[in-house]
Amino acid sequence: MTLKNRISAFFIIAALIFSLCACNNNTTRAVNEITVKTILGTELVIPENAANTVYFAYETDSYDIGEARFSISGIDYTLRAAKTDSYTDVSQTKLAYDHNSSAVIGGDSVELRYFPGKQGVALWYDDELGISYSLFMNAGATQELLTSAARRCRHDSSELSPGLSEGEYSYANGVYIKETDDAIYFVAGAPKEADLLDSAWRMQFASSVCEEKTSVGKTCYVFLVTALDDSGKVDFETKKLQTIVKVTFKNGEASSASYTGNFSLADIIKQQ
Repeated sequence: MTLKNRISAFFIIAALIFSLCACNNNTTRAVNEITVKTILGTELVIPENAANTVYFAYETDSYDIGEARFSISGIDYTLRAAKTDSYTDVSQTKLAYDHNSSAVIGGDSVELRYFPGKQGVALWYDDELGISYSLFMNAGATQELLTSAARRCRHDSSELSPGLSEGEYSYANGVYIKETDDAIYFVAGAPKEADLLDSAWRMQFASSVCEEKTSVGKTCYVFLVTALDDSGKVDFETKKLQTIVKVTFKNGEASSASYTGNFSLADIIKQQ
């Protein structure tokens, strides 16, 4: 390699490093989730099906960042958060994304920036916690997948769908769960039919729990619903055109049925 080529390669590598991490004056260290919780005053919410999760902390001139890196279905994610007085881009990236859009999740506005099918980032601010978040994915970015991933990394576990009373269903990582003496119910939204990764994740999560519950004699009902309310959650009570896929796990076997029409999900659940 000639000297000129070496110099060119050096500057290209340096530019890539700078674009991914504007941390010239930052101190980066590997930590555990307890340290991150101490920095933020709350834990980072990691999706149930995340693998290879590791934690880091960054010290900047303005704020400290808690970070979690994990992978889902072969895609690497980086979740960052920092205590800030107002919305702040804590992603530390300098990529010039060519697509920009937004979504509303749990009442918060989420900014979406991405190269379709490649890298992307979701940014939002939690007013109640006073924390700015960023969620970066290194491949496969679409508006739907970024929105779905951000939804699973939010502190929404106490929020319930309209028409549900406290304690009837729990809600976490995009899935409603209710357990009785003889059955367990999963209700999950599938925002768009094209959002296959999100639907597959929900089914994988539900199936893994169903395997455990059916081994002790319970019946598992899993409902995937395409119609959501404005906050991105399943509306149990409103009758409107929607498609519901029901998968029943019982006695080691699985059966499925599909419903399309103007009806209430609650009505179908009551029939079980």
